[in-house]
Amino acid sequence: MKLIVSLLKRSVLLVVGLPVVVIAARYGGWWLLGLLIVLTLPAMGEYYGGVRQHGGRPASAVGYVCAVAMLVSAVFADETLRDRLLLLILFFGLMLTFLVCFDRRNYRGTLHDTAVTLFGLVYIALMMTFFARLRDLDLPQVVGAGPVFLGGHVATLLLVLLPAWALDTFAYVVGKLWGQRRLAPVLSPGKTMEGAIAGFLGSVAMALVLGLLWVHLPWTHALALGCLIGIFGQVGDLAESALKRDIGLKDLGTMFGPHGGVLDRFDDLLFVVPLSYFYLWLVFFT
Repeated sequence: MKLIVSLLKRSVLLVVGLPVVVIAARYGGWWLLGLLIVLTLPAMGEYYGGVRQHGGRPASAVGYVCAVAMLVSAVFADETLRDRLLLLILFFGLMLTFLVCFDRRNYRGTLHDTAVTLFGLVYIALMMTFFARLRDLDLPQVVGAGPVFLGGHVATLLLVLLPAWALDTFAYVVGKLWGQRRLAPVLSPGKTMEGAIAGFLGSVAMALVLGLLWVHLPWTHALALGCLIGIFGQVGDLAESALKRDIGLKDLGTMFGPHGGVLDRFDDLLFVVPLSYFYLWLVFFT
């Protein structure tokens, strides 16, 4: 019964979230920027809040400002300018973080506080910019795929997001019903080998279905993309679990109620979206 209730709650998140993603991807611009800000800033707040509970003093304001600047440049700047702006923002993020530390009476922990501030910026904000980069990839196979409203940029994003959703769902269901051998007993006791294998296979199956039947991607690339998502999505999940273990928290936030915060729901995508972008870019644009 608990499994059914949990699946229904996950389905609600999908039903509500998928149209929002489709609209943001379809129209881009301010729609996409708004969605990325709504996801990125709370995620950074969860991370910085956890760091504070662990005794750190991150320069949160610097992180937020630089995160918004990164997202704006990712959505509105062209590819060449976007990369240069990213380096400039990271540089100013470092300098401003040092200035915040200089203003403190107690300089102990400056190295730690600077590191955790910039890590949050890279781990969350930088990774989130790849949603915009992935959306902007004009894959020849994807242009015109499916209905007009779901073609082009929307199809490119869904080609990555839906296999990631399948990974999470298959891993959860199989792990709960038949999971016996723990995948990472220390980092995440609830994850099982059976669930991990099922999640991987679910990701591959979804990528093949979408790639072959919808966006006409060569089966070899659809398979490779599914494998990439199935493996590194779980790596991203375990990476966030490692952070939570270090901080001493079960969940970093409560934005999605019993499903935790933004980081708890998007931890796999922080790894999957950038890697998928680079794979598709290397295959079709180099």
